[in-house]
Amino acid sequence: MQPKLHTMIDVLLFSEIVSGKLKPSLKKYNIPNNLTRLIFQAQTQKVLLGNDDELSDFDSSIYGFKNQQDCRIKKVNTKNTKTYEIALIPTKIYELQEDFSMPEFPSPKVNTFISLITDEFERIKTRAEQKHDLLTSDKQLNFYCKKNLQKVKKIFHDAKNCLDKSNHNENLDDFFILFVLCQFLIRTILFYQKHFKHFIDFRLDEAQELYAELYAKALNGNLEFIFKYGLIGFQASEKRSQKNEKGLNSFENDLETILNNGESEFCMCGQLKKVGWYGQINTLIDALEQVFWSQHTNETKGSTVVRDLIQAIICVCFYKNGIEPMSPNSIRTTTNINRIDKRLKEDSPKRLHISIKEQ
Repeated sequence: MQPKLHTMIDVLLFSEIVSGKLKPSLKKYNIPNNLTRLIFQAQTQKVLLGNDDELSDFDSSIYGFKNQQDCRIKKVNTKNTKTYEIALIPTKIYELQEDFSMPEFPSPKVNTFISLITDEFERIKTRAEQKHDLLTSDKQLNFYCKKNLQKVKKIFHDAKNCLDKSNHNENLDDFFILFVLCQFLIRTILFYQKHFKHFIDFRLDEAQELYAELYAKALNGNLEFIFKYGLIGFQASEKRSQKNEKGLNSFENDLETILNNGESEFCMCGQLKKVGWYGQINTLIDALEQVFWSQHTNETKGSTVVRDLIQAIICVCFYKNGIEPMSPNSIRTTTNINRIDKRLKEDSPKRLHISIKEQ
């Protein structure tokens, strides 16, 4: 009675977070007691079996459990005497097995949903690896990969639209949860493409194209979010087992994609309403740095992460004299900590002195 392995869609929980019963904006998730068992309840799965023989041979790994002892199997009564239903109840929450720096939040809601997202990402990998071993033909592997990739891309599209429509000031927690989810959707796409690359006969998505789409949406009209939580996602993300590989979201490539593909089908930058900047670029960079230093500790001063983020904000949100794209070479040169000659002095009359009031 178990479904055919190659037809299984293994990414549906992510869809529930975007627009289903796990949507963070639902009022019930503002109540702490509803968060306590959220992950275990969300990961409980029901499977229909035909007889006791199927239960004795049942393999929970195809449903995302890394070890048999990581789930408790409970038999559910059904009216049909020829079949019965079992519930797979998780006994363990999986931690992320890849390097991905995320700040700690004071919000239990945000941290709970991030734990759910990372737990599900690890389960998706387990399901895919098991299907890779069990499916017997290239055609089946191609079909399984294609169906799941199509679903992930649809979820990614819907999640980006939610980012664009949400009220960032009132629902910053919900916005950040979706922003993190989008990054894991990108990682899921890249994982499927890499894991099933020998069985794929369709166009692959490039990491920089996907990240450029996300950053463009997240930056669009939402500088408060970027200043507050913007450091997430711009750091190099590398698998522990592949330290010598290039990080998935190498921002140098992302930035070039944002600039070069502004009108393409892959990037949403052509839809942005940019701010006209009529002064010198080093004045703008200095102002943005002041904002960052007021929101974070001085440890961020001069860091690669901050420089990359400032480059993104200027390229995506500002136009030179209101009509021309900013020069990426000028931005890189001016943000280079070794080019002191290009930086504004603290006593410069051109300097905008930014003062952030504590709330």
